Amino acid sequence: MILDKFLNLQGTCIQGYRHLENIGIVFQIESKNKKAICPRCGLESDKLHQN
Repeated sequence: MILDKFLNLQGTCIQGYRHLENIGIVFQIESKNKKAICPRCGLESDKLHQN
């Protein structure tokens, strides 16, 4: 999508966007990374989890 190149948000993909009156443009953005480090426990995970 051309917005991916325009916004240049590394490691993300724009899934869609919407213009909301009196607010502006709201983007739906998804990470290209399949895993992330949990900020609470410090472990790498591919699922949302809680401790």
